[in-house]
Amino acid sequence: MGRTVSIWIPDDLEADLKEQSRINVSAICQEALRRELARLRPLGEGVEIPEEVVARLRQENDEYERASREKGFKAAIVWAKQARLTELKYWLDLGANAKTMPSLVKSVRDPLYEWIDQFGGSEEDLLQRYPALQDIGVVMFEPEVGEVCTAEGDPDAFKQGWLEGVEAFWNRVKEML
Repeated sequence: MGRTVSIWIPDDLEADLKEQSRINVSAICQEALRRELARLRPLGEGVEIPEEVVARLRQENDEYERASREKGFKAAIVWAKQARLTELKYWLDLGANAKTMPSLVKSVRDPLYEWIDQFGGSEEDLLQRYPALQDIGVVMFEPEVGEVCTAEGDPDAFKQGWLEGVEAFWNRVKEML
């Protein structure tokens, strides 16, 4: 059995309802409540996802992460060829001591401006120093703080590739020093 619920009706609406005796207020309210509940109900209930779709998406995700990691690796090699020894060592320490990507993510402050504040110059100076980074899609780079990101791809995979690239570069060059 249903439940009786009281609803508040403003005076002007009550006056109009009295003039229309054929209106079933209860039925109208029930229908309005059903429509609202249907609107609020999650749409994903009962969606079946075939295993082949999951397998395809898993493969696409793996390829996406791999491409992002490769992009980070290549960007690190380009950067490392121009980097100062202190910057290389900073990134090597960062990679050795912080293999988890969240530790590379800084606060919402823009690390680019931190770099400019610390070392002087302007954004243009930074881009002049590392023009190849802009060419390959690195949109934020902060060697002293440990922040690097790209506009495309998976950011964590890109950062992992970056660390791997710096380490690979260093392993090749350190014996030559």
